[in-house]
Amino acid sequence: MLEIGGVSVEDHLWGGRIMVDLPLACWVILLLEYLDTFRLEVELIWPAKWGLVKLLYVLDRFLPFVILPFVGFYNITANPSSDFCRILFAIPCMGIIACIFIAEAILYLRVFALSGRSRTILVVILINGIVVVATCCALLARYIALATWDIPRPPGVSGCKGTFTDGKLVMIGYGTTLYSGILVAVLCVYFGIRLYWSRRPGRIITIFYRDGTMYFIALSVMSITNVVIAANLPTGFRFLMAPFQGVLTSSLSIRMVLRLRQGAREDMGLTTVKVPDIEFTPETSGIAMDVPRTRLGA
Repeated sequence: MLEIGGVSVEDHLWGGRIMVDLPLACWVILLLEYLDTFRLEVELIWPAKWGLVKLLYVLDRFLPFVILPFVGFYNITANPSSDFCRILFAIPCMGIIACIFIAEAILYLRVFALSGRSRTILVVILINGIVVVATCCALLARYIALATWDIPRPPGVSGCKGTFTDGKLVMIGYGTTLYSGILVAVLCVYFGIRLYWSRRPGRIITIFYRDGTMYFIALSVMSITNVVIAANLPTGFRFLMAPFQGVLTSSLSIRMVLRLRQGAREDMGLTTVKVPDIEFTPETSGIAMDVPRTRLGA
């Protein structure tokens, strides 16, 4: 039986098909998600002034669309060179990590606001973010550097096929993303209890905690699933669910931003498309706005 790197041609073709179909399914989900939230985006995001939140939103919204095709192309490209395969492998690896951390950065900005813009929390968030991102990038870079794609293949067999080291580097990377998600969840709970225990939470805070909880649960489930996959499945499937994790975290954070802005507009009774700039502060149960000159009321 013909083999490619110790794997039968049949298994290689079957695995390659899965690794093409799943990213394609994720891309379709992403497109449907975009169409479903497009109206709110036009009303709530497009008129807003450019700032850090809007920049992160745009990156979070469109980066997955760019990254996912590389996952499929990696598995169907014909007669690829070793260097070309390495590039095709590196782009989605680093891109999906970027999608996850951009989505997480949006939550950390909200935590910073909940803290009353505490300088201490800002320092903690920045140091943690730098360490986590640098750790994940270094682990993936090492994993990619140790891999080889110089594997003879029968004529007519497409897609890149590499030889990789053990999955410990990948498992640690997934574990690092889980740690970061746990940290932001703990900070949310802490400031929620500290600042709002004796107050009735406003609409914005309710939305933030609801969507933030969903984000944390989704990130935890996906990170643990990916760790299990990396530890038990063949090397070609170590990133099997990574595209779905990137799409899920991106979609949840996008919806959270839209719901927060929509909730703020409804609280103010705004009837125009013009959206005020929203800033979280403890004194206003999560809302402080620069209100434009616009008609209020039903």
